[in-house]
Amino acid sequence: ITGDTIQINRKFKQPVAFQFHGLVIECVNEPPRIKDKSDSFFRRQIFIPFTKCFTGHERKYIKNDYLRIVVGAFLIILLTLAFGTRIYNGVGMETILDTLGGAPARPEMFLLKLLLTAVTIGCGFRGGEIVPCMFVGSTFGSFLSGLIGLDPGLGAAIGLIAMFCGCVNCPIASIILAMELFGGTQMMYFGLACAISYSLSGYFGVYTSQHFNYSKISVEFLKNRPRAKH
Repeated sequence: ITGDTIQINRKFKQPVAFQFHGLVIECVNEPPRIKDKSDSFFRRQIFIPFTKCFTGHERKYIKNDYLRIVVGAFLIILLTLAFGTRIYNGVGMETILDTLGGAPARPEMFLLKLLLTAVTIGCGFRGGEIVPCMFVGSTFGSFLSGLIGLDPGLGAAIGLIAMFCGCVNCPIASIILAMELFGGTQMMYFGLACAISYSLSGYFGVYTSQHFNYSKISVEFLKNRPRAKH
């Protein structure tokens, strides 16, 4: 984090000097507990609070809640066995970091993550929405970059930011987030991706308390002030 050179003591081998230049992304339920109360730690961190979670706005085709959850659980297990991997279960941060590091994503990855997320939420299970959006965005961006001749890591980063922007309807905050996470050298791509994503996402979002006073695509005041919908 600080850029200092550290020494790694390898077992039964000579120690090596190493300087870390990577990006660390962690999903936590509460701020880290540290003894250092100075700014030397916190000034190097970017904390993004996400207070919204899905609470199961499901269509109850199966009326009994317990039966619906059991059926959903078995369906997720069967899909996981059919896919032959568990990378679409859980948070999926390893896949996100791999794509941001330049590892190419397979074409079906973002679709399978969408499918499992939809089944999970549709069955009434609770879960966050931001990390699945990042997974879908980064894997789709990585896949699409191979079709247009873009670097896979850059494509994954653009896809992640664009998906985030479309979900939260906050283009300026998304551009600032892109600058903080990935630097300012490719801001033209991030800005263009955020503009397109914000325009095409309509009046849907993960935060139902949002109000839209003006149209996204024209200079027009919205009389009905639509609220963000799931």
